[in-house]
Amino acid sequence: IRDIGVTGVQTCALPISSGRVSWTPSEAQGPGNYVVLVRASDTSPQQVSIVRELLVSVREANQPPAIAPIPSLVVDEGQPVAIRVVASDPDLPRQALRFALGPGSPADASINPSTGEFQWRVGDDAGASTNRVSVRVSDDTPAPLLATRSFEIITRPRPKIVINEVLRRPQTPGTQFIELFNRSTNTAWNIGGMELVGSSIRFAFPTGTVLVPGAHLVVVQNLAAFRAAFGPGPVVAGAWTGGLGTQLDSIVLRTPATPSQPSEILDRLDYDSGYPWPGGTAATNASLQLVDPRQDRNRPGNWAVSGPFSGDRNVLRFTDPWRYFQD
Repeated sequence: IRDIGVTGVQTCALPISSGRVSWTPSEAQGPGNYVVLVRASDTSPQQVSIVRELLVSVREANQPPAIAPIPSLVVDEGQPVAIRVVASDPDLPRQALRFALGPGSPADASINPSTGEFQWRVGDDAGASTNRVSVRVSDDTPAPLLATRSFEIITRPRPKIVINEVLRRPQTPGTQFIELFNRSTNTAWNIGGMELVGSSIRFAFPTGTVLVPGAHLVVVQNLAAFRAAFGPGPVVAGAWTGGLGTQLDSIVLRTPATPSQPSEILDRLDYDSGYPWPGGTAATNASLQLVDPRQDRNRPGNWAVSGPFSGDRNVLRFTDPWRYFQD
């Protein structure tokens, strides 16, 4: 035999010594049918040859999709997370891919099944946590193949210490106070070194001062006068220097400035004595009290005037008549 030839498939390889045909179809070549012509000729002067036809059917072999790596994310409480999960399918023709969240993902997170758009809004008071998100993608074949990938969303708590109550015009001298409130239900805050300042007051919280969730803390004008007027119950951080404006003032709770980082304002209250601020201008033991610590503290409608304590009141007496209604 002089030579052996193969036509019909360009990627065929044919060692002459053995006559073995070897071919690995590419993804683009399946599925499909191919005709391979095998020719053998001898070494005679006439070069007599013979051709045989070989039919090759290439079947599609489904391959699983793949999800691109997803880096970990760090977000603050109350912030939205929006990313697009990227997936690919090696099969030709391309198959439609469907996205879904796997077990253990945040319950209120979502992913668009067609586009892979992932969305999650971190709760306003979520606290510090590491949240594992599992994403899976599948193709649209009768027996779908899957790919999964996980990533982490690390949430950072934000300070929720608010100015909650201010007694600015007391009838008893020396009993002005400012009350702070930690409105978080999850996170305790170390406010040691933080500053409470106004137009004429200044106070730095002692090292190690911690406000646990739901706790109140008072800074006063004069500790002895405050205890004489309000008793031993309120937790007092200390007494400020200077004086609080009786008509108007700007109170700021802030972090201390450092050479590498400027001071950050954590809360601020700019109050006035005129409308629409409640309270008027007369001296009274009624303080300004915050209505909703989650709302804007500089909106006058979010403040109310407390009434001075005048003893227990009977809201409902045992001798009052009762009526029972049933729907």
